[in-house]
Amino acid sequence: MALAASLNAMKNLIFFLFGVCALNAFGLKYETELETSQWVNDSSRFACRLEHYITGFGTGAFLHNAGEDRRLALDGQGIAFGGKAVTVRAIPPNWRPGGKGIALGQLKPGQGDVRVGEMLATNIASELLGGMMISFEGALRESETQPMAVQLSTVGFRRAFDEFAVCEDQLAAANFSQLERSRVQYKVGQIELDETGKRLLSKIANYLNIDNMVLQIFIDGHTDDTGLTRDNIVMSQQRAERVRDYLLGEGVPEDMLVMRYHAEKYPVARNTSAVNRAKNRRTTVRLSREFEPQPQVVDKSDEVDEPSAVASNTDSVESKS
Repeated sequence: MALAASLNAMKNLIFFLFGVCALNAFGLKYETELETSQWVNDSSRFACRLEHYITGFGTGAFLHNAGEDRRLALDGQGIAFGGKAVTVRAIPPNWRPGGKGIALGQLKPGQGDVRVGEMLATNIASELLGGMMISFEGALRESETQPMAVQLSTVGFRRAFDEFAVCEDQLAAANFSQLERSRVQYKVGQIELDETGKRLLSKIANYLNIDNMVLQIFIDGHTDDTGLTRDNIVMSQQRAERVRDYLLGEGVPEDMLVMRYHAEKYPVARNTSAVNRAKNRRTTVRLSREFEPQPQVVDKSDEVDEPSAVASNTDSVESKS
């Protein structure tokens, strides 16, 4: 009797600490009642979010940022999964008794919050559209012997997901962090833009049509160290001019463009091999959301070995910069 009383007291304490949830044969189960279940969209050209509030737990949300894959995230308000794995299952709702559930996959809980990649997130959406509930099942982080389930409701999902899909179709092709620092690469002696470089610059121009926070675009032409400096100055200028002219042709306002050229002065790699020289034959394009007075020399912070975006078409023959 004393043991039973202690177990009941423990269950009551857990219920008090973790809010409105069900204590059943599985353990802790967080779900939203049928009458209050809803999915809410928050949409823009840069991000789509479809969020479901889970009573007593927090939220589950489908997320899709411009230029990235769709994903899903569970965020508990002080409640988190522990243990080695969280199992994801599609289960029939209460009003469809006798139906069978199916396992969709397993996830590592990480720091407690659950993050789901594109493939599994898409499978979860398909099951919700088909009228199934989604159950994330694992252990409570504070007590890994305590089972816990968090459920996403199918109620109201179809209409909300249709709106989410429309938002996805209208997303920009890339986001600011992907295009903030871009780089066009060149073959030896090349000045004109190839198709790869044009596609990158067109993507930047299209992005600028919808992001009015970008105030300036810095264009910096460079060469490797092959040849005479006076020739390299001309070549780096011509490379920067071709990039500038292409962006102007795509409708980018001229007063946003700051063009500079530096010959071989600012390498991103030592000019000791064909591979490194290929890295140095470049024109960088940097987007800035702050107005910067036109500098007299290149800001070395503009140059990174791994830029946000690269248009590359290089070879190893070295007779020109």
